[in-house]
Amino acid sequence: MSYSILRRVLLVLLVVLGACREVAEESEEVASNEALRQLFEADQQDREPDWASLPPDSLMAFMQRDAEHLLQVKALRDAGEVRTAEDHYHAAMIFHHAPGDDTTHFQRAYELARDAYRLDSTFVRASKLMAQTHDRYLQATGQRQIYGTQIDYRDGVYALMPIDTTQVTDDERRRIGLRTVPEMRAIVACLQAGGTIETCTQ
Repeated sequence: MSYSILRRVLLVLLVVLGACREVAEESEEVASNEALRQLFEADQQDREPDWASLPPDSLMAFMQRDAEHLLQVKALRDAGEVRTAEDHYHAAMIFHHAPGDDTTHFQRAYELARDAYRLDSTFVRASKLMAQTHDRYLQATGQRQIYGTQIDYRDGVYALMPIDTTQVTDDERRRIGLRTVPEMRAIVACLQAGGTIETCTQ
């Protein structure tokens, strides 16, 4: 075999091997982490009953599970296991439900949900969680929410938490799957009139 032919064969092999490597890397990128999925599912299962009405012992166990989930997610994140949009969403939800009032958890939840949405702009659950966690962080740090996702209930009164309406437009809210500010205010009025979450958000 001549040198020129051998060189062409080697070049083809290099191209083919490179393509195979890219396919393998893409396959790895789209494989979501099973441990994160299981933690997310456990988190959601815990919230199927009305956890706020749990007796003290059960509520303490509930919060302890949240704390354990958070530690496991932190370990997976530190190990570089949060890669896909779904991984980021699952991790964000665990940080969102972290026990206590540590605002860094709310901030981390927002960042993870935001990154999930950046990785997949069709991931509406991620964009909604991004808005909810950002509003929660702002509220926890003494600032006005900007998306309008946070409703307060105190002394028998429902209220939309203070909102800075100059930061996000209603068109932008719709684009990421949220209700508009007038729609949120209508939900609050419905709840105050005695409606349920299910009937007021239909």
